[in-house]
Amino acid sequence: MNNIKRIGRGLYYRRLFSKNRKEIKKLFSLLADDKSRHTLECILSAYKTMFHDPYSYLRRAADDDCREYHFTAPDGYKVYGTQNPYFLNDIFSINSETVLLDGGAYIGDTVRLLDNVTKGRFRYIYSFEPDPGNYQKLIRTAEAYKDRISCYNSGIDNHDGKASFIEDDAGSRLSENGTSIIKIIDIGKFLQNAEHGNPTFIKLDIEGNEPVVLEAMGDYIKKNNPDMAVSIYHKLEDLWEIPIRIHSLSDKYSIYIRHQSNYFTETVCYASVREKKHDYNV
Repeated sequence: MNNIKRIGRGLYYRRLFSKNRKEIKKLFSLLADDKSRHTLECILSAYKTMFHDPYSYLRRAADDDCREYHFTAPDGYKVYGTQNPYFLNDIFSINSETVLLDGGAYIGDTVRLLDNVTKGRFRYIYSFEPDPGNYQKLIRTAEAYKDRISCYNSGIDNHDGKASFIEDDAGSRLSENGTSIIKIIDIGKFLQNAEHGNPTFIKLDIEGNEPVVLEAMGDYIKKNNPDMAVSIYHKLEDLWEIPIRIHSLSDKYSIYIRHQSNYFTETVCYASVREKKHDYNV
């Protein structure tokens, strides 16, 4: 039965990739380096394989720093990742003037990461976390940064209002089947009046709502070309649709893909137009 399921799954994904062949081919043409192209090839192979271990392809795709244990998958596979999935010093020019917009702040892990990478020399952070329990932990993390961070117990979207929500720790997300209601902020409006400086770096890990939020940020991205690190694994189509969308907002971007685990999760698209110069050592 497992073999039958594997063959069926492989056939399904082969058909899906064939249906989206033009978009996938376009993505390959947009990618800025061989590592990105290799990563994409391995991920596609992992999904469509029928007779080989998909994890073997994902291990080939995984970034070199994926050595930190994260969790054990339902099938018993041990999942490893990296301590720094966002601020890659071979792509970005992060410095003391960095203003981070952290979409999906969780418990403040990205806040601590930026502090560590810059040795505390960053300008400001806007952190958005809708899950109430995670938000309380985020607030405790933020205490160390005093007047250099603003925390919002809300999701980000293309309008102001309320939304149905599933509380699920790191997997908390907007859902029509949610059991709680959260506040959501129109991120486009927010960016028009960011009182502590315009974000120079945007990180989005918002459990599948990335395309909607990118659209809402469209005018800001076109005008300001912020560095971006955006998760592209919550829906398989995100793998090609999000990078293509980012490039369509500004063709000044160099587009990269890195896979930050040995599992099906943690694939990230990076976009930058800046020279890779730093005013600190990493």
